[in-house]
Amino acid sequence: MTGAVRFNARGQIVSVSGIPIGDSIRYQLQLNGRVIPSTLLSFPVRRHDTVGLLLIYSPFPREDESEGAQ
Repeated sequence: MTGAVRFNARGQIVSVSGIPIGDSIRYQLQLNGRVIPSTLLSFPVRRHDTVGLLLIYSPFPREDESEGAQ
């Protein structure tokens, strides 16, 4: 579906199918089943590669995020 993933001016994912990234929604990128950093989004993929985008819902903040807020 065209436009399902939206990016900001710096190339970061800001929403997927209208679901905003942030707070309790995070994402994970996968290439051929392996987790990759978002910095590799601009790299080319090969024929038969599989790219995955997993949305992660967490109603509670992660420990490292809540510690930084104090």
